[in-house]
Amino acid sequence: MTTHIQREAINPPGMWSSRPSSPASAAIKVGNLVFISGQVALDQDGRVVGKDDIRAQSQHVFQALKTILEEAGCGMDGLVKITTFLTDSAHYAAENEIRNRHMPQPPPASTTQVVRKIALDPDLLIAVEGIAVV
Repeated sequence: MTTHIQREAINPPGMWSSRPSSPASAAIKVGNLVFISGQVALDQDGRVVGKDDIRAQSQHVFQALKTILEEAGCGMDGLVKITTFLTDSAHYAAENEIRNRHMPQPPPASTTQVVRKIALDPDLLIAVEGIAVV
């Protein structure tokens, strides 16, 4: 028996994921849940924002999360879980500083992983995915 699940793509204009050639939606909304794809510091044309600057890339990523969540019908306060991928553990403190400026209180559940590289561009230093409730 096949069950039909209503899925709504969330692709705010001006984001790299809103391009027709993008391999994924920025987020998918199912009922009152929003599943956010890993957001990276790419502009709409696919160029890295803040090359070699973890603060600039983190700011871009958390602003993207905010934009996606607003488009989905909630704000950062709907965020319940994030996973952060960093290419260098030395970036953790700076990323945390930027993240804390954007997170609701209490902050969402969170996992941070250090990875060899982020897909799409070798100059990307961070990716963040999340789950939110509208």
